[in-house]
Amino acid sequence: WTYELPGRSLSSRFLREAIGGWQLNAITTFESGNPVTVFNGYTSSFDYMGDVPDQVCNANISGGDRSFTHYFNTDCFVEPPPDPATGIATHRGNERRNNLHNPGINNWDLSLGKSFRLFSEGRELQFRAETFNTFNHTQWSSIATPDCNNCVIDDRQVNSASQFGFITGARPGRHMQVALKFVF
Repeated sequence: WTYELPGRSLSSRFLREAIGGWQLNAITTFESGNPVTVFNGYTSSFDYMGDVPDQVCNANISGGDRSFTHYFNTDCFVEPPPDPATGIATHRGNERRNNLHNPGINNWDLSLGKSFRLFSEGRELQFRAETFNTFNHTQWSSIATPDCNNCVIDDRQVNSASQFGFITGARPGRHMQVALKFVF
């Protein structure tokens, strides 16, 4: 959105030039996170395809109960039981595709600018101040350990230091810039 600050109709030329013509611009983004699927970090199936675990409960937890190391309920994902004779899983897990979501985006980018006319027609000096992620709101970008596009890997069976269910990335913090441009 764009909003021009009032001031162009002021009677004083000095005030009109100083206050009038300033523009406030913003790009506001609110998005839910990308969907992700949970896969096992190893295979125990007869076809050696990537396994999905059995899901025994709803892994989504409310926003207030989430933490940096517990973004979803990891106890809801269990290994399909193996056949006692072969050690191969008796079935492919029942976890649905895109069952979980990465953290979403809540972002504000703002700018304030003004063009000053100089000397003759067609020449102006443009001033612009911009901020990206203006409120410096921490925005997490991914959960668990991404090993493929739109998936998280449950490697608890083979990795004692597994970060399954952890936040593993963040989007950039606040960036600010000022620009001055002469147009002729």
